[in-house]
Amino acid sequence: MLDATVWNYHGTPHSSLGGLTPLERMSQQLDGVGRSPTRLRRVPEALRNRLELLHDPAFCLVHGNVGRGERPYISFLHVRYTSEQLARSSNLIGKQLRVYFDAKDLRTLRAFTEEGQPLQDLLASGPWRHEAHSLRLRQEVFKAKRNKQLEFAAGESPIDAFVKLRRAKAPQSRKAASDLASIQRERRDAPKSPPSPVEPSAQLATGVVKGKKLRIARGFAR
Repeated sequence: MLDATVWNYHGTPHSSLGGLTPLERMSQQLDGVGRSPTRLRRVPEALRNRLELLHDPAFCLVHGNVGRGERPYISFLHVRYTSEQLARSSNLIGKQLRVYFDAKDLRTLRAFTEEGQPLQDLLASGPWRHEAHSLRLRQEVFKAKRNKQLEFAAGESPIDAFVKLRRAKAPQSRKAASDLASIQRERRDAPKSPPSPVEPSAQLATGVVKGKKLRIARGFAR
């Protein structure tokens, strides 16, 4: 309903816009009709398939214990994540990482150190890394587990176990039937492979950065 309302608004001529629709008016501004063209900032090519990097991050503490042989990892939404790089980085234990996630696919996380240094993508542990799943689905799985409605053994797919639970309850519960249909759609439309990692555009400077003198013109010209 909201989508239809927004679509109708942007496709309807407005007297305040000279009889143009908002979309037509925006097109004129971008093309420079009657004025200088409006320049829009474009998302860098490397980020267009990883738009989660434009959202607010989550902050996760790095756990691990070198003495016990416990390699570094983070816990995000009840699931452990790590990578080969993080597992070798015992110096990060006890520090926080800035973590970005795709709400439609939680198999991988994009992580940065507190200083902004990018790390390898972090992979979910166990069965969680093998099937794309959304934030909502994981929350529903652990909600059922917390309510003692669902149990799954180590190595068993939590998603398969949740599907079995909802399928059994679907004939008597409208919510279970709705959840089951939602999971089936999600599985049908889910990406088959994890997103490709984003390569950092530049490494952080490690030494003293020499300042550069700026040339600033006076006045303003159209």
